[in-house]
Amino acid sequence: MQLENDKDFNILYDVEFKRIPFVFRFGKKRTKVVIIALIVMFVSMCVLSSFWYNAYAGTEVKPYAEGLSIAMFIIGGCTVITAAWMALSKIFERLAFRNASNLAAMIRASELHRTEMEFQNWKMWNRDY
Repeated sequence: MQLENDKDFNILYDVEFKRIPFVFRFGKKRTKVVIIALIVMFVSMCVLSSFWYNAYAGTEVKPYAEGLSIAMFIIGGCTVITAAWMALSKIFERLAFRNASNLAAMIRASELHRTEMEFQNWKMWNRDY
């Protein structure tokens, strides 16, 4: 079944997609911005972890080590929360797609059954004895 030509599916998917809260709807622009933010947070977390390792390496702890620990955990938490947000939105989109495809399949099956019944009735009334 080609989804580009299936009008029922497109209408049902639009309805299901609009039921997703706005915060969890990702378009192309929002996806690009969030992925760039995730990359920046991950790189900064890697840099901070190397600074943190250098602060604790050696015989004495540097005075800025505690601040680096706090910053690393904050950035790591933000990275995890942002990744979870994207994963949850992807789950919502998959559920919307699944619901729309199930409803479209039921509509298609109903239409096929209806046309089959009409054809059976037509054969019944138009047969030659």
